[in-house]
Amino acid sequence: MLFSCISMSAWSISTTPVEKVRLQLKWTHQFQFAGYYAAKEQGYYADAGLEVEFIERSLEKSPVTEVAMGKAEYGISSSGLLLDRVRGTRIKALAAIFQHNPISFMLKNHPVLLSPMKLRVSG
Repeated sequence: MLFSCISMSAWSISTTPVEKVRLQLKWTHQFQFAGYYAAKEQGYYADAGLEVEFIERSLEKSPVTEVAMGKAEYGISSSGLLLDRVRGTRIKALAAIFQHNPISFMLKNHPVLLSPMKLRVSG
């Protein structure tokens, strides 16, 4: 009976190789990346055969540079990624995720002010 229990557990071990990947964050470890941390803790990456390492950003280097240099397989960046691509950096965007910023602008209703960026110029 003991033999069959050991054998059954040996058969259930996955032989799929685990792929190690590094994800370069665009900032320091913080709540902004909670979804990534939760997915790792809940085993979603492991279920997909991935062992994911999160790399905190260094202020001296951009996430795009780190990925382009091969120090990470994936990275999180901003719309500035488009400029890097135009400048010849060999990168590809996998997804575009739009986030809303809690900062808002308010201005007094005034005939000279059209928006926070524009003034009405007469004449």
